[in-house]
Amino acid sequence: MDDWAALLTPDLPGAISVWSLRGPGSWSRLRQSLLFHQSGMMPGVEMPGTSRLARWQLEGGGQGDEVLIIPRARSPYPWLEIHGHSGPALLKCHELTLISLGFKLTNPSSFAAWTSTDRLEAEIAHCLELTTTSRGVQGILYHGQLLRSVLQQLLIESKNRNPNQILPRLRLLAEGFRHARGWTTGWKIIICGKPNAGKSSLLNALLGTSRALVSKHPGTTRDVVKAYAVVEGWRIEFADTAGWHETSDALEMEGIAFGKKSVWDADLVLWVSEDGEPTPEILQTSLVIPVWSKSDLLGRDSVGSEIFSMVSAVTGQGMEELKRRIVDTLGCEGNLSSVPMAFSLEIKKSLDEAAALIQHDNWDAAEYELGRWLRPAPPPKEKSE
Repeated sequence: MDDWAALLTPDLPGAISVWSLRGPGSWSRLRQSLLFHQSGMMPGVEMPGTSRLARWQLEGGGQGDEVLIIPRARSPYPWLEIHGHSGPALLKCHELTLISLGFKLTNPSSFAAWTSTDRLEAEIAHCLELTTTSRGVQGILYHGQLLRSVLQQLLIESKNRNPNQILPRLRLLAEGFRHARGWTTGWKIIICGKPNAGKSSLLNALLGTSRALVSKHPGTTRDVVKAYAVVEGWRIEFADTAGWHETSDALEMEGIAFGKKSVWDADLVLWVSEDGEPTPEILQTSLVIPVWSKSDLLGRDSVGSEIFSMVSAVTGQGMEELKRRIVDTLGCEGNLSSVPMAFSLEIKKSLDEAAALIQHDNWDAAEYELGRWLRPAPPPKEKSE
C-alpha cells in the first residue's frame, strides 16, 4: 500500500499550513527528514494525543521550517499531521521534500474520503463542503444518518428477493434528491415569458441586486443570464431567458430556442406575464409557478391572485410570498423530514442503478451496489500537476 500526503489548507502567505500523511511507511519515511527538538530523532512509533516540535532537514545539512507533528492514529496504519508556516514557495519546498521521501500527493477531498469510516461518511463530508447554509448542514447530517439505517435495512430485506418490497423505497429515496439538491448544487429555476413581461426585473428583485439588464425595449435579454441566491436557507440557481416571441433576428431566435431548451433541465419554471396570460402549452409538463408581474399597476384586488403569484419588482409587493411559494413547491420542508432522501447526485445514481438491477432480477449486483456505501473508500487518486 502506498503512503499518501495532502495539503489541507490553502497556500496563503503568512498563514498556517496543515499537511496530512497516512500510510504503512509514513512514520519511517518522515523521520528521514525531521530533526526533533527533544529527542533528536523521530521515534519508531508515535502515540496519538501527543505532539512534538521539529524542523525539516534540508539537503546539505541545513535546517528548514519549524513544524508541529501531531499523530492522529496508529491503526490500521500510521496517520499524522504536520502543522507549519505557509506560503507558495515554502509549501512547494514541503511538497518536493515529501515526494523525495516517496509520498504520493492527493487533494484534500480525496484524502478525506479515504480516511472516512466508509463511503457514506465520505459523501457526507463532501456534501458538507458544498453547502453554504445552516439548513444544508442540518439536512445533510440528518439524512446521512437516516440513509445509513435505511441502507442497512434494505440489504437485510433484499434477501427475501421481493422487488415489490424494495423498489418503491429505492425510488422514493432517489426522488428525494429533487428536494435535497437545494442544500448543495442548488435548485435550477428558469424565468421565462414574453418580452417586457418583467423577467429581468423579477430576477434582480429575487437576488436583491442588479444582475440582469432592464430596458423598455424588447429583446434586451438574448442569452440565459444565471445567478445564485439563497432563499430561506436553500441554494437556488436562477436563470433569466430571452422573451418568447416570433422574430426574424437570428441571434434573438437562437437565444429564445436556448431558453426553451433549458426548461427541460429546470426543477421549477416561473412563467412571468404582465396581464395574467395563461401558461403556454410547452410548459404543461413542467413544474410551473405563474407570476403576474407589475402588480403595482393593478388594483389591489386583482383577479387571478389565487393562481398567480402577484408581484412587483418596483415596490417589492408579493416578493416574500413568491419566495415562500418557491420553497413550499420544491422544498416540501424536507430538511428534517422523517422520510430519508438521497442528498447527493452520486447516491441518487447508485439507487437508480440498484433499482434497475433488481428489475432485471440481478439481486447480487444490486446488493453490491447498495453495500458499497457501507464499505471503506478506496485509496485516493494521485493529484495531477
